[in-house]
Order: sequence, then C-alpha cells, then structure tokens
Amino acid sequence: MSDNFSKWDFSNLNISKLLGLDKLEKVFSRFERLPVKVYEGQCCNLRGGGNCQKCLEVCLPGAISINPVSLDYDKCFDCGLCTNVCPSAVFESSLTDDVILAKTQKVLSRNSAVIFGCQKLKAEENSQDFPEELLIELNCLGRLNLTILLSVAAFGGHYIWINTKFCQDCKVSLSTSYLESLVSQTREVLSCFNSEVDKIVIGSKMPDFLKGDWAEKTGSLADEVGQISRREFFDQVRRQAMAVGIDLVGERINQFFKSSKVQEAVMSYRLPRSRELLLAVINKLGKPRRKKISSLDLPFTQVEISDSCNFCKNCLLFCPTNALIDVKGEGEGRIDFVSAKCTACGLCATVCPTKSISYPEKISSLDLVDTSTRTVARYKIYKCRICQQQFASGSQTDICSFCRLRQEKLQNDFYAV
Repeated sequence: MSDNFSKWDFSNLNISKLLGLDKLEKVFSRFERLPVKVYEGQCCNLRGGGNCQKCLEVCLPGAISINPVSLDYDKCFDCGLCTNVCPSAVFESSLTDDVILAKTQKVLSRNSAVIFGCQKLKAEENSQDFPEELLIELNCLGRLNLTILLSVAAFGGHYIWINTKFCQDCKVSLSTSYLESLVSQTREVLSCFNSEVDKIVIGSKMPDFLKGDWAEKTGSLADEVGQISRREFFDQVRRQAMAVGIDLVGERINQFFKSSKVQEAVMSYRLPRSRELLLAVINKLGKPRRKKISSLDLPFTQVEISDSCNFCKNCLLFCPTNALIDVKGEGEGRIDFVSAKCTACGLCATVCPTKSISYPEKISSLDLVDTSTRTVARYKIYKCRICQQQFASGSQTDICSFCRLRQEKLQNDFYAV
C-alpha cells in the first residue's frame, strides 16, 4: 500500500478540487448574491387576495414584484426595508438580526452608548469624528427595526445615535419619518417597562452625550460566537474548509443558506425568526407595568370575533403564523388566539366573509409578553335540515349559512320579478 502511495504524483494536484472547494466557492458566490430570502407563501396578497403593497412602496429600485412574489437580486440594494415593513415576513435577510444583536451586546458590554450607521461611515476620511468602537455598522439604516432598538435597553444601554450623515444623498433615500416612527414605537414599548433609553438621537451631528465621558460601563466582552459580519463569516468558513474539507462545514452553511424561494406552498405556516427575536428581546426587558398602549403602529394586536361569525374558518386557514387555532371537542369547539404569534398583518379580517373580525386600537402592555392562548369564539356542531351536512355555529340553528344564503337569494330573485 505504501509503495503504491509513494508513486502518486501530487505535483499537479489541485487541492481546492480535492476538497471540493471549487463547488463550495460557487455556493458562497450564490449566497452572497442573495441577501434576502423570499417566503412567497407568507404573502397576504397570495394567501387571501389582499392588496398590501408596503414592500413595493419602500423598494426604490423596483426590485420587488408581487403576484407572484419575486425579488430581482441584480437591482436589490440590500437596504433591509422590505424585511421590516412586511407584516407577514415574506422577506428575511439571509443573515438575521442575531448578528446585529450580538454586535450590540458586545458594544454595550463596555459602554452605555451605541451608534448605528451605514457602512460608508468608516470609509469616510473624518470617521474619527465619532468613537468607532461604539459603531454598529449596517449595510443601510433601513435595516434598523424595533427589535434592534429595544435590544439596546435590554442590554443595559442608555444612549442611541442613529447617524444619518449619508442618508440624504444615498440611492436608498431613507426618509427621516421612517426612523422617527421606529423611535416612537420603541418609546411606546419601553414605556411599559422599567428599562429605558435616556436619549435616542437621529441626525448627522454628534450628540452631546458622546462628547463627554461616554464610556460609563466596563466589563468583559460578550461571547464572540455569532458576532461577525457577513464578510467575516465567509472568510471564516473558507478557512475552515481549507483545513477540514467541504463535508465538515456543510452543516454550518445549511443554517444560513436556503433557496431564494423557500416555500412554494401557499398555505404554509411559519413563525418568522424576526418575531422570535422580538419576543426574546421584550422578555429580556422584564415584567411590564400594566397599562394600555396604542397598537396602531406596533406589530402586536388582539383579535376580536363578533357574534356574526359563521365559523367558515377562513381566518384559521389563511393566517400565515398559525396564531388562530381550531380546538375541536365532541359536538363543539372553540377558536383560540395566541397573541405572541400574531404579527398584526390583518389578513384574518380581510378574508372574513361576514366581517366579524376586528382589532382594538389599544392593547394591554401584558399582551407584549403573553404566550398563552385566549379563546375568542366558541361554537357547536349542528346538522343542516336542508343539505344534511354538519356545520359549526355560535348559536342554535337548523340551517347552515350556505343554505341560508341560497334561500335569501331565491327570495330576492322572486320578489325582483
């Protein structure tokens, strides 16, 4: 065996091909071109015939198409706006908020202030106009969302500077109103907790709180796991691949890499990773004070079902996150609602044929951390005397809604003649 081995000629052997790195390189290249994953089956328009166009309104380069949902990656700026405005999380950044949250925790492990800015800030000649060690570098400030800003309070921070120095001349044209709305949402949620951010400043001018002794906190750095940029991630995996071969890094790649069109089925159900992180950050803030807060701009709501419900259960079928659940018993049942899963997309009300679903303008602060189920409607099973089919109804009756509608139509047609 050793004699045969000694005769092998390694002089022209391509090590990259031996380890399969030529194929891996193609995977990396494709992944880096797909900054946003598309979960087409989550789209409210596709699921229930809605007319939501929030993603189109914020996508300046026109990279997004709906009906069907698709993303032109050659046009995409990777600004992150579509991932934040979509109520049902059709779009999701390939590297999720986990990385940004880890970086935020790392900065706040030694300081009380954090700066969010785009990648152009460090490249600027006058980048020393601010303490770089406080900077959380984002591809675009459109990547900021409620979860990220709330995490500053959750990690013990007191000051936030959203540096908009390059926003005015940027091709994304991020409006200040978007950031102001985001800050308003953050303040609304934080008002329910003992945790608070003292100052949140939007602008290009360095705020006063950074001109003094801003390094108030000291401590050990946070765990380095996961606290890497997109480029650092790929460099690290490439190095691992050279050392141990392609098979051993495949599992790690699979955590991040999926096809751009992840779910083909229209009626798929999925709790977005962004929702999981938002709930985790809010829980880290502690127990909320009991108070009423506006739900108009927040991704939280409560579902109310009136007596006019005919229990067609369209709401259950079309809800993208499975926040509404049908609990069946013997001869009866109920519809339960899980507020933690509800992203306030409004689709259940859109598909309701009897317009029985509504949402309150104000919700309890306890709803922000409520993971329990709440019964919103009860029904019993009856047998229709006309079609002889079983049906659900909230009140005692001997005729199903379908037969009732058919009778009403026949009556209207008769009197119309």
